[in-house]
Amino acid sequence: MKIISPDNYFARLFFHYFEKETRDNIQFTPSSLIMTELLKSENAVALIPTIDLIKNKDLYISKSFGLSFEGGVSNSYIYYGSESKDITEINLTGDVSSCEAVLSKILFKELYNAELKVSLSTGPVLEPGKNFILTGDKNFDEDIFVQGFSFAEEMVELINLPYVNYVFASKNPDLIKEFNSLAGIPVDKFLENPEKAIIEVIPENKQEYFAANISTLIFNYDEQDIQGIEQLLQLPYFHGVINDIIVLNLV
Repeated sequence: MKIISPDNYFARLFFHYFEKETRDNIQFTPSSLIMTELLKSENAVALIPTIDLIKNKDLYISKSFGLSFEGGVSNSYIYYGSESKDITEINLTGDVSSCEAVLSKILFKELYNAELKVSLSTGPVLEPGKNFILTGDKNFDEDIFVQGFSFAEEMVELINLPYVNYVFASKNPDLIKEFNSLAGIPVDKFLENPEKAIIEVIPENKQEYFAANISTLIFNYDEQDIQGIEQLLQLPYFHGVINDIIVLNLV
């Protein structure tokens, strides 16, 4: 079984306690390209951005594992170019995925009644005077995340459920069953001893922040996380992005 994953601290924490042979064969891929890689393979499970499901509704997804956020720690942060949240344009940069591209417009419409123009940025990570959503590990370079607002926390406020950023998906339901079995023991080990994983995965100057917030990072789903996935996928429908509500193929 081939495993495809985004390359960020949270995914690397998830896989930390897997057997070395498995870890050595994980294909770390930019988030925007994971779906393409998954669809090319007949023997793969991928950790995909949840909103990728709106264009790939026939995929099977794990009902047991993924990357879900319940608080301040996040893979994406919002940076405002001024003190006002009354904005009309925001730039996406970093390891951008469908989640930020689709949900940012919905988020600002719902919470701030703002019609947002969303653009991909090719310039410096954070240009003065401009609004940004930065996705991925660059948020934690030089602790710039302390200047931002957690995208996950904003989404939790919007849907009143965990923000499920990534789900494990495959074209083959049997591969999801196999992955669920494979992941059980390593995830339990992480829950028993997250500090060891943090020390070995996260750069030293960021370890204290991750340790203090690790309880808001969820790897093993419960019913609230499944509801969070369903709610996220309903948002594009209610905002006219897609024509049908997605029905989850849970395994």
